[in-house]
Amino acid sequence: MKHFVNQNFRSVLLSVFSLLLFQTGFSQVNPTPLILTSNSHSIFTSWANTSTNGTFPSNMAFWVAGGRQEVTPPTVVGDWNCVYNLTSNSRFVGKGSDGISMVNTGTGALTTCSNPTSSATVYPYAIVLALNTTNRVSLDIVWTGGTVSTGQRPYILQLQYRIGSTGSFIDISGASYSGSTTGHSQVLTSTLPSACENQSLVQLRWIYIQSATGSGTRPELRIDEISVNSIPASPTLTVNPTSLTNFTYVESNGPSTAKSYTLSGSILSPDAGNITATAPTNFEISTTSGTTGFADSQTIPYTGGAFTGTTIYTRLKAGLAVGTYSGGNITHSGGNVASPPSVALSGSVTSVPPPVVTTTGTLTAFSTFVGNQATSQSYTVSGTNLVSDITITAPSGFEIKTGLGTYASSLVLPQSSGSVASTTIDVRLINTTAGTFSGNITHATTNLTPSPTVAVSGTVVAACATPTNISVVRASIPEQASYTGVSPNSPATVAGRVTAIFGTNKFYVQDATGGLAIFSTANGGVVAANGIALGDSVKVTGPTARFNGEAEFNGVTCVNKVTGSGVTTTPPAIVFDANNPPSGVNLPTFLTNNEGRLVKIISNNINVTGTFGSGTNYSITACNSQGEAEIRVDATATTIPSQPIPTVTQDITGVIGHYINASATVNILQLFPRTISDFSNSAITCVTPVPSPSASCGAIASTNVPVDSTLDVTAWNVEWLGNTTTSPSALGPTNDAQQMTNVISVLNTLKSDVFCVEEVCDHKQFIARVGTDLPDYGVVCQTKYYSHFFDSPETNSATSFGQKVCFLYKKSIVSYVDTLSLLASQYGYNATPVATPYPNNWASGRLPYMFVADITLNGLTKRINFVGLHAKSGSDAASYNRRKQDVIDLKAELDTNYPNANIIMLGDYNDDLDGSIYVGQTSTYANFVSDNTNYVQISKSLSDCAVSSTASYADIIDHIMVSNEFGVIPVTGPNPAPSTSGIYYLEKTVNVSRPINYVAGYTSTTSDHYPVNARFRFGLPPVAPATITSIGTGNWSSPSTWDCNCVPTSASDVIVDTAHTVTVDIASQAKTLNLKGTLNWVATFTLSLGM
Repeated sequence: MKHFVNQNFRSVLLSVFSLLLFQTGFSQVNPTPLILTSNSHSIFTSWANTSTNGTFPSNMAFWVAGGRQEVTPPTVVGDWNCVYNLTSNSRFVGKGSDGISMVNTGTGALTTCSNPTSSATVYPYAIVLALNTTNRVSLDIVWTGGTVSTGQRPYILQLQYRIGSTGSFIDISGASYSGSTTGHSQVLTSTLPSACENQSLVQLRWIYIQSATGSGTRPELRIDEISVNSIPASPTLTVNPTSLTNFTYVESNGPSTAKSYTLSGSILSPDAGNITATAPTNFEISTTSGTTGFADSQTIPYTGGAFTGTTIYTRLKAGLAVGTYSGGNITHSGGNVASPPSVALSGSVTSVPPPVVTTTGTLTAFSTFVGNQATSQSYTVSGTNLVSDITITAPSGFEIKTGLGTYASSLVLPQSSGSVASTTIDVRLINTTAGTFSGNITHATTNLTPSPTVAVSGTVVAACATPTNISVVRASIPEQASYTGVSPNSPATVAGRVTAIFGTNKFYVQDATGGLAIFSTANGGVVAANGIALGDSVKVTGPTARFNGEAEFNGVTCVNKVTGSGVTTTPPAIVFDANNPPSGVNLPTFLTNNEGRLVKIISNNINVTGTFGSGTNYSITACNSQGEAEIRVDATATTIPSQPIPTVTQDITGVIGHYINASATVNILQLFPRTISDFSNSAITCVTPVPSPSASCGAIASTNVPVDSTLDVTAWNVEWLGNTTTSPSALGPTNDAQQMTNVISVLNTLKSDVFCVEEVCDHKQFIARVGTDLPDYGVVCQTKYYSHFFDSPETNSATSFGQKVCFLYKKSIVSYVDTLSLLASQYGYNATPVATPYPNNWASGRLPYMFVADITLNGLTKRINFVGLHAKSGSDAASYNRRKQDVIDLKAELDTNYPNANIIMLGDYNDDLDGSIYVGQTSTYANFVSDNTNYVQISKSLSDCAVSSTASYADIIDHIMVSNEFGVIPVTGPNPAPSTSGIYYLEKTVNVSRPINYVAGYTSTTSDHYPVNARFRFGLPPVAPATITSIGTGNWSSPSTWDCNCVPTSASDVIVDTAHTVTVDIASQAKTLNLKGTLNWVATFTLSLGM
């Protein structure tokens, strides 16, 4: 049978075999070292080319490598075993009295004449010399380097050394030869490193190697006349280091910590003996360790004339006086060393430092009630330089302990080596006796004056009375706006878990029967004074009351907070699920049934978009027609304002509060979320009407009409702009500078031609900022009349508190004519002083402000009377009636004194037009709305679509209305009949802007109102001319009506009027009619033809 071998596999085997030969078969000769016995040895002077292959000069060898020496040294693979008279290929060549040469060519020498033999090729690499330098030092190698022939590549002879026969060779600096001309030679003297001294074997080699990149031929270089010079070594001792410093200890606490050095000896005489190390006065030494075996001197034995690295420890003796100890040396003797080295020592003994006891941390005042253990507090104690333990003593009324120990009036911290590590001290108030306790915790130890102290104080109050069920307490509080409890039901005591906290003055407590608000500002607020936290178990005594309809304790006379293991998390919220409501219970009923409790309502939509404001109400609608309610973001719920109002169905957690106004016309339950985490997306969503601009209502129409051809008008309430009040609650955004900047940014973004802005408080700053940032605008403000301007003296700064109406107008098209404060005489506001009792019309002085201006647009100039409103606010009966009478007075004023004026009435109406914010009543502007002959309510379309103009209310209360002098240009269809003023409102351009898209946190940083805008045009838009080409022929009797479809072209007999009716006198019963006219569009119309 034939066996087939894969040829590739055979090649691999051969390659592996060859590699193994090189790696395991070759080994270079390590020549016998020459023992240096005299000061000079001539080692190598010649080598004949007839020398037998495989032989080498005494103490030398010639090594070959497996590759050429092109910059990177190759691996030595054996000795040269060829003859010394080769004339080609890479080779060693005997040069007689000129020594031995090396040259590499493009072809190596076959290892058949190398040792061992193989078919591989090798290359001359190194000339090796071995020396024994025992007891010899100051070694110099003298040698001659020469150039037999030059080459194109830069080659050198580099001298290297190593100690022993293993390890890497190291270049000797400056010991290299390179010749540039044939026949050149140079004698070099190379000093061997001190590491080569006194060694049993030192190998030197001269390697033949390319020193830089290059190509072409290689030079033949030679070595000759090698000799070595040395001198005998003398006995030597060495130490490392030569000095030790900074030995120290505190008086009576010696000896010092030991330090060490090493002692070595060489060429010692006699061959075996002892070295003696002797310490100076005040120091002692040891060869055993750093803690034992110390004496004034130590004996170190040696053999073989040498020893290496013996460690000797030394230290400053104990019992020394305070002072500095220096100038002494550890001396060494023996071994026939002529000048033995010494080790310099220095140190000091210091006086005992004063003890230091350090306390870290402070204790806040404790508070608890009799029988209840207050939460412990802690601080830390540490000590240094101590000579005794630390004794810690608590003042009366307090106890202390460490770790798992038992509380006691005092404890001891033991010191170790003068120190006490940082230790935690637990402190607690003893709760057995009511009273106020204070004092200092002391920390005493020897020689410490004064001792450090930690102040501690606390109060133990009497336990509150036996609690009553919250439902019973609530039942004793009448449902009305304001109420102060009377005996026997007030004061009362309740107990339960804390479910909500609002600021430092208010929290809610809940038991199994109900929930109740607790309010008190005493001692920094009931929350802060008692350290109330969510989930705390508390018992509270206080007077029952209602404030703005909220049932509560208005003040507290006893608060017992249970701490420690008795505290649990907040009780789970009571749940109303709009997707699965209890039978007969909708959302409003659920809120009524659970007033004061923590609840969670599932699946509700918030009826406003934008961002949450502070101290603001928001209407919500439950899914599945489960009713509507209101949430209120309390001013103290600081994580909610400025957050985006969720636009998807929400699950909302909060406590149920109650608001009733003074006249009881508003009586509403409100859900108070505590943090933004009380809002979460519902698992089951629904769609309920959410008022917002849409394409058909509130969106800006006629966007194809260039803005420079229209009069753009905006009304905007800027919410207490410039008011600096922040306490007890902020009036408007708290960052006034940011609000002013944001207002300017919105104005600049809208770029309307006329702005009516309300609630400008700091009008001076506002006018200055407009002048700087909006120089194209002029500003006028009603600075004389604002709420309670007549108070004498005024309660607050007019600049900061007076809400004023201002107009901004683009000076390029609007020319100021006049400003008037309407109705001032009717109410006596213009009297000096204003008569008492003061009138309360128009929010006690916030009169309608008329701005009269001439406006030039499209080559036409028109005069318009802008009437800016900031009406009385409020959804209660009293506010409604005051606002209603104000509006009646205003309409009478306009009808009587401005019957033909071009009026745009805009601003904060504080009421809607389709109904009042006072629930169940008609709008306070019903007299304007019903008079559609004289007034056009252009923003009522927003009311009809339920578009809001505030962040907190679903209705629109900022409006724009015009007098009947204005026409309306429809979005589609023919032009209207010409208006008497020639001014026209562009239909569907009234809209509400949402700056929330470009102003961060708009509702909390800028305003709670949104701008309301509308666009107007001077003159009707141009129409394309239309003519009649032919209308056909017909027969008729006189008079007759003739209908015809007409095609536009040109002819000229009669003019077609705007009703598209042409009356023509006909001379006969058969007539071809040629008509000329201008039509607004192609249409079918009727010709009335008469004889």
